[in-house]
Amino acid sequence: METRDASIYKNYKSLHNKVRNETRYLHREEQRQVAFQCKENPKVFWKYVNSKCKVHELIGDLKSEDVHGNVVLACTNSEKAEVLGKFFESVFVTEKDSVPHNLQPRSCQSLFRDPIFSEQIILEKLSSLKVSKYPAPDNIHPLNPMDTVRVT
Repeated sequence: METRDASIYKNYKSLHNKVRNETRYLHREEQRQVAFQCKENPKVFWKYVNSKCKVHELIGDLKSEDVHGNVVLACTNSEKAEVLGKFFESVFVTEKDSVPHNLQPRSCQSLFRDPIFSEQIILEKLSSLKVSKYPAPDNIHPLNPMDTVRVT
């Protein structure tokens, strides 16, 4: 502290306690909102749980040998990537691309038929989509197709 004045320290402690109480209140409110929304939208609950479970650990410095046999310490991310790439390259075995001689070719009879797309089937599938789910692999959110169905 700049000074040892008791009134300044008392003011500091008072502000410190107010900030701590406010952050605790906001934390409780966040948990309360998650609790209220979890029945309607379970994704909110799991998003909160996963945010509390994640641990972000960085890769520590790596020791490796250079071409002359000297021990080198990799500190930057690019150096670490280079060291790990060389290690995995040395571990994996290259295999021949040729086919083994004991395999015989077999005929394949397809049981698949041509797909049937009708407007009714598509509407049923779109209406069964859950809006609270994450986007599909095509990055189109389920809410967007439902909006287009209602418009047309």
